[in-house]
Amino acid sequence: EGISPTHVNVVEVSEPGTLMKGDTVTTTATSERFPPGIMLGVIESYGKDPGSNYYTLKVKLSTNFSSLHYVYVVNKVMKEEQEDLENQARDANN
Repeated sequence: EGISPTHVNVVEVSEPGTLMKGDTVTTTATSERFPPGIMLGVIESYGKDPGSNYYTLKVKLSTNFSSLHYVYVVNKVMKEEQEDLENQARDANN
């Protein structure tokens, strides 16, 4: 949403299991944008979206993005090849 450099809303979380305020939120191996195991922050609050089976989590980020001075942008030069190989493997297993 770009409202706060210290908080984000994680939307459309399905079947989150048991959630508690203070739980750590980390990246998983299913993300194409981030490597697995990177801490994003901690849950401040959560709730089920009205009329939906999905949850929204309010997460206090472990990094204050307004205090960053240097960042790295990673260009995955072999992204298309990786996606093709993953799609081929998925198709072969179906």
